[in-house]
Order: sequence, then structure tokens, then C-alpha cells
Amino acid sequence: NLSRFTNYFKKFSQYTQFRTMASINYADNFLNNSSCIVSAVEFDKNDDFFASAGVLKKIRIYDFNNVIFNYRELYHNEGKNEIDNYITRYPIQEMTCNSKISCLSYSYDKQRNLLSSDYEGIITLWDAETGTAVSNFNEHEKRAWCVDYNVRNPTQFASGSDDSTVKIWDENVPYSTLTIDSRANICSVAFNPYNEYEIAFGSADHNIYYYDIRNAKKAWECIRGHKKAISYVKFRNRYEFVSASTDNTLKLWSINPYILDMNNNENLNYKVQLIRTYSGHVNERNFAGLSINKEGDFILCGSETNEIYIYYSEFERPIIVQNFGNIEDNVTGSERDYFDTNQFISSLSWKKTSENILIAANSEGRVKVYELV
Repeated sequence: NLSRFTNYFKKFSQYTQFRTMASINYADNFLNNSSCIVSAVEFDKNDDFFASAGVLKKIRIYDFNNVIFNYRELYHNEGKNEIDNYITRYPIQEMTCNSKISCLSYSYDKQRNLLSSDYEGIITLWDAETGTAVSNFNEHEKRAWCVDYNVRNPTQFASGSDDSTVKIWDENVPYSTLTIDSRANICSVAFNPYNEYEIAFGSADHNIYYYDIRNAKKAWECIRGHKKAISYVKFRNRYEFVSASTDNTLKLWSINPYILDMNNNENLNYKVQLIRTYSGHVNERNFAGLSINKEGDFILCGSETNEIYIYYSEFERPIIVQNFGNIEDNVTGSERDYFDTNQFISSLSWKKTSENILIAANSEGRVKVYELV
């Protein structure tokens, strides 16, 4: 109806462009002239700090307010859309790892607790304040692609691996408390932030599996629809989640809201149904990032064209597309004139306490803080 359309229009039309608040170089330019993928950027529970990690085997922690200080103090009043890249921003903490990092997850309970998954299959619990490793969880037999804290059970987390298993862990227990065997590599895993027992994971076999971990002998539902591997799964709200795939699409799924008990499946027309497919970005080979803002209205994904795409949840086509920028010259720090078609967006994260601030990173090792205006 007209009222509903008016609300949609007001929502998706309030932002029209990106404004760069800060630019950070994860890569050590003078030492790394090749690809330097940033595989993860993540805000902490209070949005005070954010972490970046990737193939350099380093996790770097930044103070958010310090990073954007120059923008707020020197540039914002001048009305500039871009802040000069020559202003160097240093991490407040750096952790050196034994292997390439694939994923990060901050605790929803303790601000200093940070998990990483790596290419050796090890999950590490870090104290991000002191920069020390607290615990290593080493049961995966191959590369671990993903790790995710449970919002409702703050010491519990899940990991997924190329060994085709999802493992449930507790910070205080040195071994996994549950192992879910799958038939294919696990690329992504996500706890339902509204229910501590529900978990979804995306697989290389093109499917999403939904489990109740209290009864994990069998998937509650196998969700089909994508044509290639599932790279990310993120929850939009209690009953909806978004999946990203290397088939160039995102998909919005809805869990039947009448399922209050996942063991009660009688008289249901559906368990999970496809609501909408989002397309426009290019994603055929790489992990290109996926993030949903706190209100669930805006879906952020990366593209292998080195662009950031924003979809409004109710529309199938993007509402804003932002070019991340060309490669920076190692000496001058300014962007080179030519466009490198090999670069792609590799990780994204919305600021939890703000609807219009986000972090994006790409395969060249660049990290940018953006504001939607």
C-alpha cells in the first residue's frame, strides 16, 4: 500500500553516496608488492575498537575514534568527501600469528576477547588488550574458514573447516563440546543471535544447513537454491537470514515464524522459504564480504570489480555502488591512474551503534572507514 511504499522510499533514499572518513594500509607496502588480502574486519561489542586480519599473519587492533580523529577535527567542517591518505594511522595493538587468518569474531560479553580462525585449522582466543593468545583450540584437520561467537551464550562459539565439520566450543573447555559432520567443506557459520541453540552454516556443496544443536544428529533443514558455494550466512532478525554465494547473488530466507519448537514440524507449509534474491555485484571466486546493519534494512556486500554494493532489504537491485579506488603508489601514497582488475572487496563490517558507518577492506590490503551521507 501507499503508506508502506512511502516508508520504503524514505528509508532507501536517505543515503546517496559514500564519504571516506579514514584510509588504513594493512599491507606493508615496501615489503609486499603482490596481493595482500584482508580477510576480516570486525568491530568489538561496543564499537570502540576494530580489528583487521589477513594473509600477512597479523591481527591489528585500532581505536576507532583515534582513526577518524583527523576527519572529525580537520575535514568534516570543510565539507570534503575524502580525507587525504597521507595521514598515517597506527594500530594500538598487533598480534603476530603462525598462519594466515581467515576470520575474526569479537565476544559479545567481554570486550577484550577476540577469536581468530586460520589456515592451519586452529582457533585462537586472544586478549586484544594485551595482544596475547589465551587459548588455542586445535581439532580441525584442515583449514578453518570461519568462527562465530554465540550472542546468547557468551562463552560458546562455533567454527567451520575444510575438513567438512562444524565444531561447537566453550572458551573454558580445551576440547570441542559438539562436532557436526557434513559432506562438504564448510565456508561460513553463524549462530542465530536470538536463539542460542540455532545455527546455520554454508557449504561448498551449494547448500545451507540449519541445526538445533540440542539435537544435532540431523539437520533441521537443508536449504537449497544457490548454484555455487555459500561464502557467508548472516542473520537479519529472529526469523530471517541472508546468504552470499559465488553464484553472483545474495538470498534472503525466512524461517516459518510459527515454529516455536524446532522439533514440532507438523502441519507446516514450509520450514524455510526464499523471500528475495539480490543481484548486481560480481562474485564468482572469492570471499567478498557480507554485513547487515543492526536494523536489518541495509545489506552490504563486496564485488570482484573492487566495488562495494548496498542493497535495501526490500529491493532486489543495489541502491548505492561505491568504487573502492585504485592501487596506491608505494612512494607517494596516492592512487595510481590505471585500474587493476585483479582487486576485489574482501571484507566488510557495519558499525553496530550507527546505521551509516562501515568498514571495508580489499585484496590489496587497504582498509577504509566510510560514512553514508
